[in-house]
Amino acid sequence: MVQKIKLKRGLDIAISGKATEVIGSNPQSEIFSVVPDHFAGITPKVVVKEGERVEAGSPVFYNKQCSEMQFVSPVSGEVVAVNRGERRKVLSIDIRADKEQVYKTFEKINLDTASSESLKEALLQAGLWWCVKQRPYDVIANPAIAPKKVFVSTFDTAPLAPNYEFIAQGKAQHLQAAVTAFSIISGKDVEIGLRAGSASTEFRMLQHAHFTEFEGAHPAGNVGVQIHHVDAVNKGEVVWTINLQDMLIIGKFLCEGIVDMTRLVA
Repeated sequence: MVQKIKLKRGLDIAISGKATEVIGSNPQSEIFSVVPDHFAGITPKVVVKEGERVEAGSPVFYNKQCSEMQFVSPVSGEVVAVNRGERRKVLSIDIRADKEQVYKTFEKINLDTASSESLKEALLQAGLWWCVKQRPYDVIANPAIAPKKVFVSTFDTAPLAPNYEFIAQGKAQHLQAAVTAFSIISGKDVEIGLRAGSASTEFRMLQHAHFTEFEGAHPAGNVGVQIHHVDAVNKGEVVWTINLQDMLIIGKFLCEGIVDMTRLVA
């Protein structure tokens, strides 16, 4: 039976309109920048040089505190600049993208036989571990510390936020692969936060998951609010959170062996 929680506090700001649920097309940017400061709590060590060619999924730097934690290029192309500031701090790595993307291929993961350690190693090497955030502090999770639980919110109550049900349509296989993987890594079912009344089969048919419905105004879709009501973090405890679109990227990596950072924005 699905647990239901009704939130009495919160506020939905009265902003008219919503994102049209039609996937459009925009011209691809010529230059993509990977910015180490976007990843809280790491010290980068650059492994590429200007003029070097990279594939989508190729490492561009790693975390000095955890050399296994790679950060990869979101596109294939040529490294045109490694920008540094004071004391040679790495500000950004600029990549001129190819018109046709070339992906680095990884070994596909058999989730029937995969272990927790092998899955963590695969995500670290593929540059996708940054998707896993740790509470408290909302920093990149420490792979050496086992979480109490893993939480994923399947809806966003912020004004003009995209509809995650629309985003996840047709991607049930990728989502299930990611949920299964994190249930193996954590040794527990993944905590899935559902919008009350949602009929999305992509979410409700997931296996290795425990569901909780939330009803109420913003911030009911905030994963931190959901953690507080389902299983609050006590002193000395750690939980992990993963954004739904990041789960889809991880799931595609597990199923197809490529790192495709494409995501929908509203």
